[in-house]
Amino acid sequence: MKSVVIFITTIALLLGSIGRTPTEIITEIFRSAGNNENGSESSSQLTEADIQAMNDNKAIIVRSNEGYVSTIVGRYCNKRINVIPGDNSTANEALDSLDRISGLLGLQGETKFFCSDMSRDGGGYTYIAYQQRAGQSTIFNATLHIVLDPEGYPCAVSSSCATGLRESVQEEILSKDEVLDIVMNLDDPDAHYYPEATSEATIWFSGTKTIENCYVLFKDNPEINDSFEAMRYISIYVSRDGKRLFWYLPTATLSVERDTSYYNNEEYFHGMEPATWSGTVDFLKGGKQDITVNVAYNPSDGLYYMMDLGRKIAIADCYDFMFRNTRLTFLTSKDNTWDDRDLAALYNYECAYDAYKAIGIKSPDGFETPILLLRKYCDKDRRGIENACYLSKFFGWYTFCYCDVVDISYDLDVVGHEYTHAVTESCILGSNYMNDAGAINESYSDVMGNIIETMYGRTDDSEWLVGEMSGDPARNMSNPTEYHQPDRIGGAYYVRNVEVPNQNFNDTGGVHINSGIPNLAAYLIYEAGMDLDTMFDLYYTSMQILTPANTYEDVYAALIYSARANGYDEYENIITEAFTKTCVVSDKTRAELEDEIPPSCGKAELKVKGYGHENELYRLIIYDLFGRPLSFAFPDKNGIISIALPEGKYLLEIQALNTASNEYGDYVFGSDKWETNMGNNAKAVTIFEGEKLRLPDV
Repeated sequence: MKSVVIFITTIALLLGSIGRTPTEIITEIFRSAGNNENGSESSSQLTEADIQAMNDNKAIIVRSNEGYVSTIVGRYCNKRINVIPGDNSTANEALDSLDRISGLLGLQGETKFFCSDMSRDGGGYTYIAYQQRAGQSTIFNATLHIVLDPEGYPCAVSSSCATGLRESVQEEILSKDEVLDIVMNLDDPDAHYYPEATSEATIWFSGTKTIENCYVLFKDNPEINDSFEAMRYISIYVSRDGKRLFWYLPTATLSVERDTSYYNNEEYFHGMEPATWSGTVDFLKGGKQDITVNVAYNPSDGLYYMMDLGRKIAIADCYDFMFRNTRLTFLTSKDNTWDDRDLAALYNYECAYDAYKAIGIKSPDGFETPILLLRKYCDKDRRGIENACYLSKFFGWYTFCYCDVVDISYDLDVVGHEYTHAVTESCILGSNYMNDAGAINESYSDVMGNIIETMYGRTDDSEWLVGEMSGDPARNMSNPTEYHQPDRIGGAYYVRNVEVPNQNFNDTGGVHINSGIPNLAAYLIYEAGMDLDTMFDLYYTSMQILTPANTYEDVYAALIYSARANGYDEYENIITEAFTKTCVVSDKTRAELEDEIPPSCGKAELKVKGYGHENELYRLIIYDLFGRPLSFAFPDKNGIISIALPEGKYLLEIQALNTASNEYGDYVFGSDKWETNMGNNAKAVTIFEGEKLRLPDV
């Protein structure tokens, strides 16, 4: 029997549902939770069959890619826990409930946890979040959630914990500055790096099943102009000897730790007098609308400030805050006149705030943390960035950016998308922005953004397009393949998980491609008759048992949990049908679904010879006959690149990158082989329905 040790810290963030209120937790070390009350180890472990028997065969049990259980929805322990607000014994007893399922969860050796959050919702469910420790370090993104029902019985558990605790050995340890120099020279010497943010982290690297101590470096995201989904920074996880690159991930935060420090930003709102602006604003395709927004009047200087005192939202200059030591230059007016773009941005963020406030969540974390909207989004040279984004929880503000060079901040679904990124980060306790988990992160923002936009009557869109009101939709949630996204696991354009995620090269495992799968499932739930208020509540509550290493199957389990906890049992079949149509719920394994040829499609497949070195990245780019890129595919762990495509003619290109040497290769498919892409020798290939086109190795 594996032992589990718990460490308790003070509560940091909200993990809750309707009417959730935090409970204080006192710092203390507890006994091993894997032991019984007498301190002896329990001898028997439950099986999945045992858990099903406890739940009349209605439990939902999901296994991770490593084969361990990642989510259980249903009772797995018959011991009632006495829930006492403010008493840390509740968190300790809840962890003890894992005694007989630690083997299923893959908890090995003396697995240590500290409790970071505890809260209770309006229905009496208690949510407890833990983070895993290795020695004196917290393992990045290793999170555990336990839910207790109103009677105190454990009713759900989810885990992204490290299941192999062997620590890697690095013979030479370089300083932070030395590793930064290595990465800058190989990666992008002209990029803007943040040396002061370089930090140490402990990660679980599934490729070698080891705990890795590494440095995390940060730089500006070079693709920040490409789409509103792009996050502000890139975090680079590299071994402390500078020889191995683990992850290359987008992030909204210049830190691997959550910002829990206290800043008294509420004082900026003190002394102000509430005021309003009312008038007509042109919302582009949404037309002219009469709106009222909350502003503030400062009697000390006689100026109006674009501040919402009730919601604690303020607008300030982006350049001053980001590049002049967080200087706050608030947007002011002598006569309460404002630019339409700023009015539209504030009004949209007020709507997003109110959508979550309606279920008891004030500000993204539920604790009324002030919100800062940074206008005229730009880079360090004051060049406008064509984007809107969630920046981070930064110096005590939830910070969001919007620009004046494109119009997407007029879109309420886009603003709701960005606002939800902050909510999701608060709930999940991490951001494992790669593969399934990254696609799920994007999908939740799409889903909640569209629900908010529709609830407020800001669109007549019946297809659930994303960004349509500014004239340039990015996705179709009801028909993902229209924008070259898969509508099922293994479907057309589906991207397999990658071993080495890299935003610039493989979209960190297709996070902006595979989001079509959970997006379609959400649309199908809506189409089947679920009203928007119920759906918003359903999806928010499901966030409470998601972890940073989610799969699509975990999302299905979380939604079933949410339906049961909120009394929406009549929707279980609708949820199951939606996730069955997208092949998330299936009798087939993920590998079987990825291997088959979906209807109306054929497949293109090739092998990368000698593939396996973590510094070597490859991608297959698929173009239409006009040279417009349609999709990407990347090697699996065996070096196989495989993608399903609708029947038709395509142009193909292979790009190769060595991240250690920065060597780059580029090849197009000619008449019968791969040729150096120097003379535009590409020839069209034909994909036939039901057939697999085996391309030459590269």
